[in-house]
Amino acid sequence: MFTDDFHDKISDIRERPDVILANTHRWYIEFTNGWACSVIQGPMHYSGPNNDLYELAVINSDGDVDHNNPVLGDQGVDGFLTEEMVVNHLRTLANFTADQLHHYQVSHPVETEEEEIEA
Repeated sequence: MFTDDFHDKISDIRERPDVILANTHRWYIEFTNGWACSVIQGPMHYSGPNNDLYELAVINSDGDVDHNNPVLGDQGVDGFLTEEMVVNHLRTLANFTADQLHHYQVSHPVETEEEEIEA
Protein backbone atom coordinates (compact mmCIF):
# COMPACT_ATOMS: atom_id res chain seq x y z
CA MET A 1 0.00 0.00 0.00
CA PHE A 2 2.73 2.49 0.92
CA THR A 3 5.04 1.94 -2.04
CA ASP A 4 2.96 3.79 -4.62
CA ASP A 5 4.28 6.46 -6.97
CA PHE A 6 5.22 8.68 -4.02
CA HIS A 7 7.61 6.22 -2.32
CA ASP A 8 10.52 8.61 -2.92
CA LYS A 9 8.78 11.13 -0.64
CA ILE A 10 8.59 8.70 2.30
CA SER A 11 11.47 8.97 4.75
CA ASP A 12 10.36 6.21 7.14
CA ILE A 13 7.61 3.62 7.62
CA ARG A 14 7.13 1.79 10.88
CA GLU A 15 4.59 -0.99 11.22
CA ARG A 16 3.61 -1.94 14.74
CA PRO A 17 1.10 -4.62 15.65
CA ASP A 18 -0.89 -3.49 18.65
CA VAL A 19 0.21 -5.35 21.79
CA ILE A 20 -3.10 -4.67 23.55
CA LEU A 21 -5.68 -5.13 20.80
CA ALA A 22 -5.36 -8.31 18.77
CA ASN A 23 -5.70 -8.04 15.00
CA THR A 24 -4.83 -4.35 15.02
CA HIS A 25 -2.16 -3.02 12.70
CA ARG A 26 -0.59 0.41 12.94
CA TRP A 27 1.64 2.15 10.44
CA TYR A 28 3.46 5.42 10.99
CA ILE A 29 4.56 6.98 7.70
CA GLU A 30 6.97 9.92 7.76
CA PHE A 31 7.39 12.08 4.68
CA THR A 32 10.40 14.07 3.51
CA ASN A 33 8.39 17.30 4.00
CA GLY A 34 8.45 16.77 7.80
CA TRP A 35 4.83 15.65 8.13
CA ALA A 36 3.50 12.16 8.80
CA CYS A 37 0.39 10.00 8.87
CA SER A 38 -0.72 7.35 11.28
CA VAL A 39 -2.79 4.59 9.70
CA ILE A 40 -4.65 2.05 11.83
CA GLN A 41 -6.66 -0.99 10.88
CA GLY A 42 -8.38 -3.19 13.44
CA PRO A 43 -11.18 -3.52 15.98
CA MET A 44 -11.95 -0.58 18.24
CA HIS A 45 -10.92 1.86 15.52
CA TYR A 46 -12.74 3.38 12.56
CA SER A 47 -12.04 0.24 10.53
CA GLY A 48 -15.53 -1.04 9.83
CA PRO A 49 -17.27 -4.13 11.14
CA ASN A 50 -14.98 -6.50 9.22
CA ASN A 51 -11.77 -4.59 10.01
CA ASP A 52 -11.26 -4.10 6.29
CA LEU A 53 -11.19 -0.30 6.40
CA TYR A 54 -8.66 2.15 7.80
CA GLU A 55 -8.35 5.15 10.10
CA LEU A 56 -5.90 7.89 9.14
CA ALA A 57 -4.52 10.76 11.20
CA VAL A 58 -2.42 13.60 9.78
CA ILE A 59 0.58 14.38 12.00
CA ASN A 60 2.30 17.75 11.68
CA SER A 61 6.02 18.49 11.94
CA ASP A 62 5.64 18.98 15.71
CA GLY A 63 4.38 15.40 16.08
CA ASP A 64 0.79 16.37 16.89
CA VAL A 65 -2.45 15.37 15.18
CA ASP A 66 -3.07 18.33 12.90
CA HIS A 67 -6.56 19.79 12.65
CA ASN A 68 -5.54 22.24 9.94
CA ASN A 69 -4.21 20.31 6.99
CA PRO A 70 -4.78 20.17 3.23
CA VAL A 71 -5.70 16.48 3.29
CA LEU A 72 -8.53 16.31 5.82
CA GLY A 73 -9.20 20.03 6.28
CA ASP A 74 -10.17 20.77 9.87
CA GLN A 75 -10.31 17.09 10.74
CA GLY A 76 -7.16 15.56 12.13
CA VAL A 77 -8.50 12.01 11.90
CA ASP A 78 -10.80 10.29 9.43
CA GLY A 79 -12.05 6.73 9.46
CA PHE A 80 -13.86 4.08 7.49
CA LEU A 81 -11.45 4.66 4.59
CA THR A 82 -10.74 2.17 1.83
CA GLU A 83 -7.16 1.35 0.94
CA GLU A 84 -7.52 3.48 -2.19
CA MET A 85 -8.70 6.46 -0.13
CA VAL A 86 -5.75 6.06 2.27
CA VAL A 87 -3.28 5.91 -0.61
CA ASN A 88 -4.82 9.05 -2.14
CA HIS A 89 -4.54 10.92 1.19
CA LEU A 90 -0.94 9.75 1.64
CA ARG A 91 -0.06 10.79 -1.92
CA THR A 92 -1.61 14.23 -1.44
CA LEU A 93 0.29 14.91 1.79
CA ALA A 94 3.54 13.47 0.43
CA ASN A 95 3.49 15.76 -2.60
CA PHE A 96 3.29 18.97 -0.60
CA THR A 97 6.54 20.73 0.23
CA ALA A 98 7.16 21.93 3.77
CA ASP A 99 6.71 25.53 2.53
CA GLN A 100 3.37 24.70 0.88
CA LEU A 101 2.13 23.07 4.09
CA HIS A 102 3.19 26.09 6.13
CA HIS A 103 1.48 28.44 3.65
CA TYR A 104 -1.71 26.36 3.85
CA GLN A 105 -1.78 26.64 7.62
CA VAL A 106 -1.16 30.38 7.58
CA SER A 107 -3.84 30.98 4.95
CA HIS A 108 -6.38 28.68 6.70
CA PRO A 109 -6.22 29.64 10.38
CA VAL A 110 -8.11 27.46 12.84
CA GLU A 111 -10.41 29.22 15.26
CA THR A 112 -9.59 28.56 18.87
CA GLU A 113 -12.33 27.72 21.37
CA GLU A 114 -12.11 31.27 22.74
CA GLU A 115 -12.63 32.76 19.27
CA GLU A 116 -15.66 30.53 18.67
CA ILE A 117 -17.21 31.63 21.97
CA GLU A 118 -16.65 35.34 21.20
CA ALA A 119 -18.22 35.02 17.74
